[in-house]
Amino acid sequence: MEELHTALNISDKLENVFSKWEIKDKVTTITTDNAKNVVNAVQLISCTRNSNISDVTCAAHRLQLCIHKALKEDSISKTIKLSSSLVGHFKHSNLAKQLLLNKQKQLGMPEQSLLQCCKTRWNSVYLMLELIFKNRYPIIYVITDRTITSTQTAQKLEISEQKWLKIEILVTLLKPF
Repeated sequence: MEELHTALNISDKLENVFSKWEIKDKVTTITTDNAKNVVNAVQLISCTRNSNISDVTCAAHRLQLCIHKALKEDSISKTIKLSSSLVGHFKHSNLAKQLLLNKQKQLGMPEQSLLQCCKTRWNSVYLMLELIFKNRYPIIYVITDRTITSTQTAQKLEISEQKWLKIEILVTLLKPF
């Protein structure tokens, strides 16, 4: 939609879609992300038609908002930040990345690079943490190899047993069902 996302513009667009699909008289409920302009657009359609079209908040969107809020909790956000820094180390050091892939192969694991989380991808934190947890031992091997990772860098990236447990729990909680 190129126009401003006002309630009026959204309601006009929706009405056009309903007409095009020939479902104008069949729509009784519209699922929304609970944004005020979208909710108001649904109310406008309902008033204009003199009907009882209602809006229902998308359960997946609401769940995502809850997850996003939980991930901001201090100890969780610190674990995610540390994990992100760890991935950054492997992304910026070809030597560390290559040793990680070699260690994965040596252990009979799939050879795969770690993934960085991305705010616009809802499951990217899960994917990042899952790969880190699955590659725990190859990661530890690379981080403790002083020919690859300096003592100073290793100290910043070291994941305590408590944090490994937290990562495992987060992977379980964030796994799509």
